[in-house]
Amino acid sequence: MIGDALMDSLGGALGGTNGAGTLPPPRAKVSRGGSAPSAGGFGAELVALLTGPAQPDPLTAALVEAEVHLLPAPALSACRLRFLPGSDFPALAAGDVLKLQLGAGDDPPAVFTGPVTLIGGASGVLELVLGAAAAPLTRVRRNAGYENQGFADLIKLWAGEASLTPGDIDAGPKYAFLAIDAQASLWEWMARLGQAAGVHVWMDADARLNARASRGQPVATWGWGRDLLGLQAELHDPAITAFGGLATGKAKEGAWSAGEKPAGGAAAGGSSAAGGGGIGGALGGALGGALGGGAKPAGRVHITVPGCPALDIASPFALEDCPGGRGDGDWVAIAVEHRFAPGQGFITRATGVPA
Repeated sequence: MIGDALMDSLGGALGGTNGAGTLPPPRAKVSRGGSAPSAGGFGAELVALLTGPAQPDPLTAALVEAEVHLLPAPALSACRLRFLPGSDFPALAAGDVLKLQLGAGDDPPAVFTGPVTLIGGASGVLELVLGAAAAPLTRVRRNAGYENQGFADLIKLWAGEASLTPGDIDAGPKYAFLAIDAQASLWEWMARLGQAAGVHVWMDADARLNARASRGQPVATWGWGRDLLGLQAELHDPAITAFGGLATGKAKEGAWSAGEKPAGGAAAGGSSAAGGGGIGGALGGALGGALGGGAKPAGRVHITVPGCPALDIASPFALEDCPGGRGDGDWVAIAVEHRFAPGQGFITRATGVPA
């Protein structure tokens, strides 16, 4: 969680006007579901002629704060929205799907889409929590075996059980035989298989299921003293190897106690952290479980930057001019937090591991 003091101190810089040497003012938009963008050009002019100028959306106009926490499986991402409802504020109920967009312009990029899972508030402030579309998979547990199935085949098969839309899914390894048990949910099994295959599994801003490794050019390069607002580098000597513990039970004998048996015979990663959810408690577990066995010995970085809606799970980013060079280089985001408040600004925090 980012402190209010930090938001206040950054408010002027991150919420300024378009004057020379300042950032464009960030904007937020809240809408129901994944509605299509409004018509442009002649179509927009015709609509305005027939209906008059577009009225401010009551959801967007009433928004006073937004927090988004993006985490890979086995954790669940979440979004918290706070409103000061007016007389035209629409009725909302649990299960209604809302989309949050953050950034610059009239139609900023989406950063979260999910169903309303909690409604509360006090003193005239309405608070909503949007849950991850993958939540139904955390409630599905079974004992089952699969023969001659590929990683992508299994991910898509299980996604279909929660009516999730597949996004970018790597082919991954082929399994001659794989057994799963009811001690873990399907969402946790996705995380385990992803960890063994060296890929991240997460829901993107449009509620699509992704399971792929990081690739492509950095979404941004931030520099100390320029636009890198905060940096904590947890680095250590790569010559020092972390103690991994002693093998016990069947694992000591080389058996697949977790039910995983890749065709190539390569050992899979350790078991993932238990699936959680929510906004606060999931962060630590996700950072410890997501790709925990594949993190390079260079450590990780925690950054605070001006709002960057393009930064998502598995997004590559780069840092430069860090004090003493501690943090310089290419990184991959494994946890992302966006926070927006009108008049205060839009900032992004992320944790990255070496690319």
